[in-house]
Amino acid sequence: MLCILSPALPQSSTFELITNFKFEEATTQLQQNPSDNPYRDIYLTNLADIASLMLDESEGKFEQVKSAFEKRLERSEALPTNEWKNFVTAEMKLQWAFVALKNGHDWDAFWSLRSAYKLNKNNIKDYPNFYLNKRTNAIFDILLGSVPSNKQWVFNLFGLEGNVMNGINTLENFNTSEPVFQYETQLIKDLISVYLLEEEAIAPLPFQPNADLSLFVQALIYLKTHMALSARSNLMEVKANLPVKAYFLAETYFLEESYEKAKVHYQAFLEQTKGNSYQKDTYLKLGLCELFLNHKAASEKYLSKAREIETANTEVDKNARKMLDNLTYQHLTLLRLRYALDGGFYEKAKTITEALNKEPLTPKEKVELNYRQARLNQLTNNFNKAAHFYHMVIENAALIEESYYAPNAYLQMGRMMEVQGKVASAKMYYEQVLAYKKHPYKESLDAKAKIALSRLNSQ
Repeated sequence: MLCILSPALPQSSTFELITNFKFEEATTQLQQNPSDNPYRDIYLTNLADIASLMLDESEGKFEQVKSAFEKRLERSEALPTNEWKNFVTAEMKLQWAFVALKNGHDWDAFWSLRSAYKLNKNNIKDYPNFYLNKRTNAIFDILLGSVPSNKQWVFNLFGLEGNVMNGINTLENFNTSEPVFQYETQLIKDLISVYLLEEEAIAPLPFQPNADLSLFVQALIYLKTHMALSARSNLMEVKANLPVKAYFLAETYFLEESYEKAKVHYQAFLEQTKGNSYQKDTYLKLGLCELFLNHKAASEKYLSKAREIETANTEVDKNARKMLDNLTYQHLTLLRLRYALDGGFYEKAKTITEALNKEPLTPKEKVELNYRQARLNQLTNNFNKAAHFYHMVIENAALIEESYYAPNAYLQMGRMMEVQGKVASAKMYYEQVLAYKKHPYKESLDAKAKIALSRLNSQ
């Protein structure tokens, strides 16, 4: 990928193997046919290993990849110092930080992140005209700029600072004729847009649109943006037999209320997976499938299993733990409404809403119904009705002090005001999100409100 005299691209066939999840084949190709460009080989070998570990959590895999990663670092550090060496080493350490964090090694992740950050800053100082410096720096800007306020002091103590809007603007303006870097950058931009900024637009990937990686990432984006059927279509096209593919397929059926089909895919995931991620949520969802089918004994069996699982490193499993803690008090029809909205099944959501409006609900349940009606109207672009219901949620915030409904109502009101060009009102609503001191999604909602305020203040 990287050459001192000529910054050549990775051998496309190797990169294509990686983007089709053929990691062992890619590694074998690099071992049997090493190029005259060691930077390229190190980068691609590391990329294959890291991607493999992110998707395959079999026992011993983490330590195996860690050992190989450390050897690659030694090999990289033995090479002549130049802009490509520093770029590759920084990228490797940044990738490792994500892996370590996913596997619950928080301090390992932090030190790897700090080392990568320092390498990138030194590369900017020593080789200011090297164009890939900006891309790596943009990622740090976004990551560090969105750190929750209560953890920011730790990063500041070690000199790690970021600015989300600077990072986003840099990525937006990043352009290269080299398809691999353009492809990678587009993936990063899409995931940031949807997961951090909650934007609905999905940009088409410019390279290998039918590769498994492209199909898989866009399926995740579709799920995040209330398009379960589109996600399912993409997942069906993924040729690689990944356990996590079965989990996300199950999710699409669960959101659709096709519970028998969902159970088949959740069970397939449990049979195939060798790791801990998504297991707590899978048993929760199996329990909910049985509960919605009125199979109470079977439901309790799965819910008990979900409660027994202690590992909850992923955001999905952390959310499952919160739901299990409160499931006894949850109105099941309101829960069905939530999932219908998550999947983009708006007609079904309207039918459920009409039925709930005829039921006797407790004051707290009425607030939740108002919140769901606000979301339904917002997602179907009826902003006036959405605002009406959000204000009803806000007016009754005292009933739900530790719920995310009120702060998220402010956040969504801010988004709607911003779309309509009402900047002063949008700022007011975003600032109210930050005023809430305690609720289950404070870190996430605060980060989104801070980014939105930064965006508006930079205009």
